[in-house]
Amino acid sequence: MSEQKNATGKNDGNGGASRIVKRYIPGIKLFTDYETSWWRPDIIAAMSLWAILVPQSLAYAQLAGVPAVYGLYTAFAAMIGYALFGTSRVLNQGPESAVAIVTASTLIPLVAGDGDRYILLASVLAIMVGVWAIIGGLARLGFITRFISRPILLGYIIGSAWLIVISQLPAMLGITVEEDGYYSALGAILQNLGQANAWTVILGIALMGLIYAIKKFVPKIPAYLVAAVVGTAVVAIFNLQDFGVTLIGSIESGVPLPKIPFVPIPDMVSLILPAAGITLLAYADSVVTAESLARPNGYEIDANQEFIGLGAASIASGLFQGFPVNGSQTRSVVLDDSGAKTQMSGLISSLLVIVTLLVLTPVFELLPNVALAAIVMVAGIGLFDVKEMKTLWRLQRADFILMVLTALGVIVIGMLPGILIAVVLSLLDVARRSTTPHTAVLVQVPGTDTFRDSDNVGDGEAIPGLLIYRFDAPLFFANVSVMTDQLTSLVKEADPPIEWVLIDAESIPDMDTTALQGLGELLEDLSDAGITVVFARLRQAVRDLLDAAGLIDVIGEDNIYLEVDDGVAAFNLRD
Repeated sequence: MSEQKNATGKNDGNGGASRIVKRYIPGIKLFTDYETSWWRPDIIAAMSLWAILVPQSLAYAQLAGVPAVYGLYTAFAAMIGYALFGTSRVLNQGPESAVAIVTASTLIPLVAGDGDRYILLASVLAIMVGVWAIIGGLARLGFITRFISRPILLGYIIGSAWLIVISQLPAMLGITVEEDGYYSALGAILQNLGQANAWTVILGIALMGLIYAIKKFVPKIPAYLVAAVVGTAVVAIFNLQDFGVTLIGSIESGVPLPKIPFVPIPDMVSLILPAAGITLLAYADSVVTAESLARPNGYEIDANQEFIGLGAASIASGLFQGFPVNGSQTRSVVLDDSGAKTQMSGLISSLLVIVTLLVLTPVFELLPNVALAAIVMVAGIGLFDVKEMKTLWRLQRADFILMVLTALGVIVIGMLPGILIAVVLSLLDVARRSTTPHTAVLVQVPGTDTFRDSDNVGDGEAIPGLLIYRFDAPLFFANVSVMTDQLTSLVKEADPPIEWVLIDAESIPDMDTTALQGLGELLEDLSDAGITVVFARLRQAVRDLLDAAGLIDVIGEDNIYLEVDDGVAAFNLRD
């Protein structure tokens, strides 16, 4: 593109510089290219987001193991960071349940009950996640989402949902349990059931019922905010704190100043790998959400820039005493459904959160802890996607098993090692599929010149003396024996004897040197047995490899056909 001209008509480099800035800081366009018609939908969407964001932020902060107000610190800072550097118009980065519980499971063993140190380490962890994410963006690692398949992501979500629900049972029951992290919580809860507070249980169940009712019958109303308000009102009217219902209590008002948290080097070292794991999980979840919402609206997500967006959001959170963030599917859908046009909705919502911190925190002091638990419980239960589980079971049992193994891994050994094990299982599954590819013996569909898999054509016609074989995968060291063994066996068992073997090579896009050697040995063995081997639909790249290996001379130029039916016709015309 040509450079823009200045007022004198001369070319300058400002246009190119502007494009570069917008490329790496997409949020600049909110201030340079914003259309006035977008203000109204973005403001409305921001208000809808604020209504759900405030109670969720308070709840997820406690899930992360920090005081509730730190959820608001995380929320406003993350939205600003992502709005400047992200590429989705509606993705909301901020406190989210899965990353919150991973944060808690990472930090609880390190702090030994020291609350101030816990908060400090949470901020450091957020910054380290941001640094890892930016490294991922600069290294253009957006492709790594290819290694996190849908079954793995679904299994991770289900496993984390289980842990989220279990983690909230003490607050729902009004009990305090002693347990080592979140993974021994269930046993501790069962041992302390007799101490449950009836008023807390009743209020929690009622608030969950209220949230579900609003979501079902009046979904436009912010159910979480209503539950928080109703819970606070019920406590205030009936003085339920006198009956053992615990409250959030005093919330510090005001907005913290940004600062860099400093911790000893050993603490930083202990957080490096957990931060990398959280980055992987948050990025995968965020980019899947962003892409799913971008596609129907006709725009694309830059997978590498999304790393930068996540990094900016998490670093901003850490600088304002927050914890690691994640893209929220629920809040992003709220923005999309509310008609948000740009990330200006996020900036406006961030401003509303700041106003909340400045003047509205006293309103939340009577908010019962069970109300926040009810909010998290509903969100956690909503992560159990039964429909998707049924789809996996129906379409591909191997994917369903992979999902179950991932979920069990997350539940039994923790989120980070669980997801890493699941990725390894996924790669092993890919290897399994590659080493045991689909193969077919082709027969002629009656009355046509079309040839199909004999397993799918019940009345297909085999041609005596001709074996037509198809191999549906790249041919390489781990699976070449599948082809050679199958063809050898098919030739030996054939009656009448095979005279020609016709290999349909359309589904073989590549070969390695081991495969070329194995194919050469097969050609030699079949030739010694008096059998002619011919090929059809041979790809040019594979043909070039065969030629370079000297196998085209062995096969013969005249024995390579454009289509399967051409090879069959040649067989029928043989001398």
